[in-house]
Parts: sequence; C-alpha cells; structure tokens
Amino acid sequence: MINKLCEWTNTNWGQGLIAGTLIVVGATHFGWLSGIADTSLPVIGSVGNLMGIVAIIGGSCLLMECCTPSEMGI
Repeated sequence: MINKLCEWTNTNWGQGLIAGTLIVVGATHFGWLSGIADTSLPVIGSVGNLMGIVAIIGGSCLLMECCTPSEMGI
C-alpha cells in the first residue's frame, strides 16, 4: 500500500511538486511569499494545507526510500 502511495514521488511531476513545495515553505518561513499560504483552494482549504499534505506524504516517502533496510542492501 505504501508503494502505491509513494509512486508519484518518482515521476517528474511529483519531484517538481515536492521541489516547489519546499521552495514555497522555505520562502514563507523567511517572510517572502507570506500571503500565498493563505490563498484559498477548493476541497483542501488553502495553499498552506496543500503544502503540509505534500510535505508530510512526500517527505515520508523519500525518507522510506532512502532509509529503509531493504533499500540499503541489508
């Protein structure tokens, strides 16, 4: 199940989404683009919520890919 959830992180689109999310998260942390996180989105609520969802799921998938014993050859 987790493999199905994480498949999108290996596509160009998914990697671009993660990279864009990290850029916007970093920029809002330092006060740049601060208004973008409050922008309203249907269903999700706001851009800030979308960034949080992408960061949690994408980060978890990337961490599992790099740090699980099966990937380290153990």
